[in-house]
Amino acid sequence: MRLSILTFFLLFSFQHLSAKKIVDFSKEESQLISVYQKISRNNSETENIQFTADFITLFDSILKNPETFFYSFANLPFANVIAPDNSFRIYSWFLLHDNGTYENFGFLQLNPESKHTYSVFQLQDSRETIRNPFTAMCSPNKWYGACYYTIIPVKKDGEMLYTLLGWNPNTLLTQQKIIDIIRFKNGIPEFGHPIFEMRGRGVQRRIIFEYSAKNSMVLKYESKKRMIVFDHLAPSAPQYEDIFEYYGADGSIDGYTYKKNRWRFQNIVDARNPRSGFKEHLPKFLQFLFYK
Repeated sequence: MRLSILTFFLLFSFQHLSAKKIVDFSKEESQLISVYQKISRNNSETENIQFTADFITLFDSILKNPETFFYSFANLPFANVIAPDNSFRIYSWFLLHDNGTYENFGFLQLNPESKHTYSVFQLQDSRETIRNPFTAMCSPNKWYGACYYTIIPVKKDGEMLYTLLGWNPNTLLTQQKIIDIIRFKNGIPEFGHPIFEMRGRGVQRRIIFEYSAKNSMVLKYESKKRMIVFDHLAPSAPQYEDIFEYYGADGSIDGYTYKKNRWRFQNIVDARNPRSGFKEHLPKFLQFLFYK
């Protein structure tokens, strides 16, 4: 009898482990890379838009398989970041248009083992139609586009919120760094939450830094300090105030610390070597932009 019970549990454990075996999607990954690489600055805009549409269609069809959540897709040449608690992941990339503006694209994929029904959401960049991006609450089909590289879980009144750090190439003249929030309401993602305390200006749903496309800016999370740190931006001369193509880091460091359910602003943070280790936090597709 004992032997039979032991045999049963060994068999059950083997079946359970087999069910958890990671499925190999390297063939599908190669197909994605092949289609993505067709997008080129040497093409016409019409061709690139069509190749992007083909890529989105193919990627969407592949992500319909829930097991793809557990495959790394590490060779895809764009941002691919997973939440620290494995609850979701986001893929994001961009396309340069002939008019000198960039459009962001993305997919958000829920963990099929979470409490929510397995879903994949296509993210549609709507920056041009969002009137006030600092206070707007956005949805997957009305998204303030960015390529995300860090996800920071925080709790507010018992609810799990996720702080996103991202980069938006924006235009040929300026680029942006983004701090956004994502929360899930009945399994549906919402972007933006009034959690960023602004000195003397109430709260905002997201933070947007805009600066010259020729310059670089550090925006990273210091886990030991539990602080988001970033370069303070300033114009190169007083007459360029609010003309962001002339903005860049001025050598000082600002930050946000999470206290009492809010990200609270601090300026002049004593962060030694703020760029140290920053490169390692970025996906490969972004590293060359900041370390030329």
